[in-house]
Amino acid sequence: MMLYTLLLVRATPISLNQVAEELNCSKPTALRLISMLESSRYGRVVVEKRGRQHFYSLARPKGGTRLTINAEGLRQLAMCRDFLVHLLPEKQLQLLKHTLREAGALTPADGSEDPVAGSTTEIATSVAKGRIDYSHCQEQYDTLLEAIELQRCCRILYRKDLNGRESEYHFAPQQIMVFHDAFMVSGWMVSAQGQVTARHDQPSTLYLQRMSKVEILLRSAAHLPKAAEFHHGYFGMLHDVSPVPVRVLFSPRCALYVAERSWSCDQKTVRKDDGSLELTMTVNSLRETVGWLMSFGREVKVLEPAALKKALSEELEAMLAAQR
Repeated sequence: MMLYTLLLVRATPISLNQVAEELNCSKPTALRLISMLESSRYGRVVVEKRGRQHFYSLARPKGGTRLTINAEGLRQLAMCRDFLVHLLPEKQLQLLKHTLREAGALTPADGSEDPVAGSTTEIATSVAKGRIDYSHCQEQYDTLLEAIELQRCCRILYRKDLNGRESEYHFAPQQIMVFHDAFMVSGWMVSAQGQVTARHDQPSTLYLQRMSKVEILLRSAAHLPKAAEFHHGYFGMLHDVSPVPVRVLFSPRCALYVAERSWSCDQKTVRKDDGSLELTMTVNSLRETVGWLMSFGREVKVLEPAALKKALSEELEAMLAAQR
């Protein structure tokens, strides 16, 4: 979609080197993206050879460029841009800003405001604690998107600690997600040789910034189950336990914060006479639940199950011991 937008707003054909530079990726990746666009339904790519170089453009529909977006739609896209500022690599962010300016110039005004100004003005913001620098991840990101579209397995070199040690994973990516202001990819760890089979009963998630290399393999992953179906909408991403119901009591001080948010698809809340709030929900991960509960400090009490009480107590005791 980034390549389509780039070609759509360009007034003149663009070389392969320019495509790679604009999308912050390698030339082989740029060629793969062009090939994917050519086989898609979005538009026909026109290739023009000048000497040893090839230049690319998008075939324009007869009667000129037709835009289905209006000034209000452009303003909403600008707001989405502002929400994503802290996640996008600088190169990708600049391309997005340029695209919005170009789209604003082609969008007819509704008489109430200038759509170009609306696309360039920062009308929203997103605050993040501990921002991750994704400037080195563009090629890995593009390759993962291609693998998901082709339903192929990947070979991924993955950094597990600060010592620089890397592990090699054979992984079938299925979905890009954002979790706690971090890009992750959900999918299956698969066998390295022979028939492609899932190595675990539950899907896995990998952090984008920890991947030093992503290589698409010729091994199809189309027959694997959808990882999203295993989440069930319950609390937690780690899947370290079978889904388990929990019951937690929050003090009046943080009851409103908890009540106004969706934590699990099956959650139920009960307001107590003293202003406290009882939350019942299903979780996929006790470890994640423990970390979440610890963020509330003394304002929370675990009612059920006993396994969660024990896990929380052990973590608190270990934390106290580390301070001595």
